[in-house]
Amino acid sequence: MAGQFEARGHDPLVVNLDRPPESFDPAAFAFVVVAASVHFGDHSDVARSFVAEHLETLETTPSAFISVSGAAAEPDGEGHSTAVECRDTFLSEVAWSPDRRLCVGGSIRYPEYGLLKRLLMRYKMGQDGKPTDTSREYERTDWAALNEFSESIAAELARSD
Repeated sequence: MAGQFEARGHDPLVVNLDRPPESFDPAAFAFVVVAASVHFGDHSDVARSFVAEHLETLETTPSAFISVSGAAAEPDGEGHSTAVECRDTFLSEVAWSPDRRLCVGGSIRYPEYGLLKRLLMRYKMGQDGKPTDTSREYERTDWAALNEFSESIAAELARSD
């Protein structure tokens, strides 16, 4: 996403919500995109805390929320419906109404997970007939959807300049 904004002359800043810079203030930006992954049916506490801390800014600055989940990567309508429900539940719980919303599939990064999470993910994925080799990652991101979403935001920013 950042590359698409840079190509249009913007200066994006990618921030890991686990370790934001001390001086980070989302109010300093023309548009704020928050992306959060779903594990075991819920978005992270870090995303929840970030939105709560910056809710006023997120409500007054153009913003978008990207919910990244395995359900969104499913080719059937049921998976997408589950992803949308999870996203909308999160947004309702944090009382945020972003201008744009996207549910997109993400990768499964077994090697990055702690032991308990890796085992639980492996069990759940096995139940669903999904890959269970915990020594590798599985890419399930819908890059086309993510690029289209990014381009629409970049175009909106270009119009507002």
